[in-house]
Amino acid sequence: VHVSSVAVSSHFKDSHNQDENHPLPKMEEYLSPYDISKRKGENVVLDASRSGKIVACSLRAGGIALSPYDFTFRNLFMVPGIFACPKGKPIDFIDGRDLARAALLAAQALVVKPKDVVGEAFWVTGEPICPGDIGRIAAEFMGYPFFWVAPPIVKFAQAACWIWHQIRRCCGCQLPGIPPSQFYDMVNYELTFDNSKAARVLGFKVKVPLQESIVRIMNVYVHTSGASRGPGLALRVLAASSIGLVLSVLVLVKLL
Repeated sequence: VHVSSVAVSSHFKDSHNQDENHPLPKMEEYLSPYDISKRKGENVVLDASRSGKIVACSLRAGGIALSPYDFTFRNLFMVPGIFACPKGKPIDFIDGRDLARAALLAAQALVVKPKDVVGEAFWVTGEPICPGDIGRIAAEFMGYPFFWVAPPIVKFAQAACWIWHQIRRCCGCQLPGIPPSQFYDMVNYELTFDNSKAARVLGFKVKVPLQESIVRIMNVYVHTSGASRGPGLALRVLAASSIGLVLSVLVLVKLL
C-alpha cells in the first residue's frame, strides 16, 4: 500500500470535492518540487502495479493530524501562550489513526478483491477544515488567547520572506526548491476531495472527528512539553514584552 498525498493534485491549485476521475495537473503545471515528487512516486507505483510487476494501490492522504510537532501543529507554538493564524480555505485533514486503518483495509482488499483495488488510487483525505480553525480549536482547549492574522499582515510577512530569499540568492547561498514566501499561499487554496470510492471499495470511513483529534494532539503537547493550560503563560509573555519595550524606550530617551 503506497501512501501518497493530496500533493498529487498540487497544493497551489483549488480542488473542490475532487474525485479520482478528475484529471491531475500536467507535470509542467506543478510549482512545488514536493508535489512533483509525490506525483512521480505514485506514477511509478501504479504503473508497476498495472503492468503486473507488483500488487499495489495508492492512498492519497489529506493533511495528517498526528503530533504537536508535525508540519501543521508546530507552527502554532511560535509565540508562547498565544495562537495566531490566518483563516485560509477548507483543506481536508485526517487523523493519523484513521489513515493507518485505511492502509490496513487497503492491504486486506488487495488480497480479497484485487480486481477492484490493484493499480487503483483512492482519496483518503478525511474532512474539511480551514487551517485557522485548527488553531482556534487548539487555543480554546489550551485556554490561550487566539488572534486571526489579517491578510495584509500575511502579505507583509510574505514580502519580507521573499526579500530575504532574494538576498540569499544574490549571495550564492543554498536555496530550497521553492521560495519560502510561496508557502504563505498554501492556505489560500481549497483542497477538498470525495472519499466515496474508498468507502465503496475499501469500506473506509472516518471514525475520528477532527475536533477530537486536535484535543488529543494538544493533550500530547501538554504532557510532553510541560506546558500549562490557561492564559497565565500569555500574560507572562506580554508582561515581559511590555517591560522590554519600556526599558528600550528609556534607554533610547537617555541616549538622545
